[in-house]
Amino acid sequence: MSTDKTHTTAVVILLTLAMLIGVIPCYGDPKPPIAPSPSPSPVALSEKFDLKGFYLGMSKKDVKAAGGNKMFCFPSAAKNCIADNFCSLEGLSVAGTKTGGTIFMIKNDRLHGFTVTFSKENFANIAEAFTGKYGKAQKTETQTVKNGLGSSFEKVELWWAIKDASAILSNIEDNVNEGQLRVMPIIPSDQTIECLAKEENAAQNDL
Repeated sequence: MSTDKTHTTAVVILLTLAMLIGVIPCYGDPKPPIAPSPSPSPVALSEKFDLKGFYLGMSKKDVKAAGGNKMFCFPSAAKNCIADNFCSLEGLSVAGTKTGGTIFMIKNDRLHGFTVTFSKENFANIAEAFTGKYGKAQKTETQTVKNGLGSSFEKVELWWAIKDASAILSNIEDNVNEGQLRVMPIIPSDQTIECLAKEENAAQNDL
């Protein structure tokens, strides 16, 4: 009898010690906090506007190489603050559709900006692809424009910005049958600003 009592007492002591050191949680005690599982990382958006391997800042040599034998480059016919050379590429495929043409603006041997022209019917497809790659447009503008015959059309512009570059996608432009994608620096370089100021000053003095 005393042996059983001694054994029971020993078990109680062991259980008490186990609870005190945390091996067995005490009944009624709050459970230790469980660290929340880390949230799944969001889909990483691109760090730059990259259209079929073309991006701002790439060298003229790389622009020509990316365009292949369909790329045609030529110097600016007149002094231009935005570009000293232009490159043209026809039939670039964007979002599964052929575009009308792409103009690349080269300044100081670097890609300074580019514009892509496409049929207005493809605006929705390109907008969807652009949103999938760069996220929802930060800005949307809608306005009513008229053509030379006085007919009214709704023009929609979607704006994205990444670091120091912007992309503007419009469903129509001067030609109401064509949309356009423009990728340009948000803030012109000091050299470009100085050049534009000189052009404006020259125009004011050209009397």
